[in-house]
Amino acid sequence: MNLLLGIDPAWCWLITSVIGAVLCVDATVRLNSRPLAYVSLLSMFTMTTSLPAVVHAQLVWYYVVMLLFGCLMTVAAYFSSRFPRQFVEPLNVVNPFIVPMTMFIALSSSAYMGTLDISVLLFASVAYYFTVALVEKSKKMRTYELTTARLLLMVMATSFAMYLSDDNQLVVSVILGLAALGNIIWSATSMYIQKQYDRHHEIVLWVSFVVSLSALFGVIGSGDSLRMMVAFTFIGVISAISLAILFLLRRVRFGVMVVISGILLVPIGITLFNIDIAIAPRVQYLISIHDATASYLPIANFEASEY
Repeated sequence: MNLLLGIDPAWCWLITSVIGAVLCVDATVRLNSRPLAYVSLLSMFTMTTSLPAVVHAQLVWYYVVMLLFGCLMTVAAYFSSRFPRQFVEPLNVVNPFIVPMTMFIALSSSAYMGTLDISVLLFASVAYYFTVALVEKSKKMRTYELTTARLLLMVMATSFAMYLSDDNQLVVSVILGLAALGNIIWSATSMYIQKQYDRHHEIVLWVSFVVSLSALFGVIGSGDSLRMMVAFTFIGVISAISLAILFLLRRVRFGVMVVISGILLVPIGITLFNIDIAIAPRVQYLISIHDATASYLPIANFEASEY
């Protein structure tokens, strides 16, 4: 078409994709073929990805369009009973894999995209997963979608922070830490209000706790006074939140968070306030006793109230 008619290659791609999609859908319905339904979905996907080429958009918009296609397929899957029956199963099978596949392809080509492009892509992914989770009927799929959305939320916050701060390590670490703390508070509050075990909340809580500690070490960096002050405040907040979670949720395993954050509080405080190193073991011992007692009392009170 390009050689014979001189049409722009991008328009050739779009026109042939539209023709191919229409013919595949027509053949699927006429022949009542389920395998052809998969080919039809693939042709629709190709047609969708040809749209950014027509306007000569940057690479990131190809992935954004792919995510929008995944969103449309998700909506179609929920209303699949109104579609020709040949498409019902293919829609339900293909739907969960479109967005993860797009994310994988995007990450593999991230070297060709800027930080802002990656941030936009992550924002679209987070919006997609949160939207899908709101209408999801399957509890297992909702757990997967909410967990993925909230983990991607931390990555998205970090990516935007890198772009806006020009890769300033302190700013990026603080933003990542705040995002992780937000997830921890969100999970703990939800678990307390629901009064029942929710797998996705606990997964996000533990992952966010690990991420918050990673952000803490990023904040410390070179160890100057400003960084140590921010780090001390940050680990103090983590310790307070961990202790509150232990008292509210009354589960032994959350005592690990209290102990770890309490132990890290000591060396940071000693460095910041120039405490004599000889006193450090005593301070560490007192905090360890405090953490152990704080971890035991809520559990003991809870067990006593059971009798």
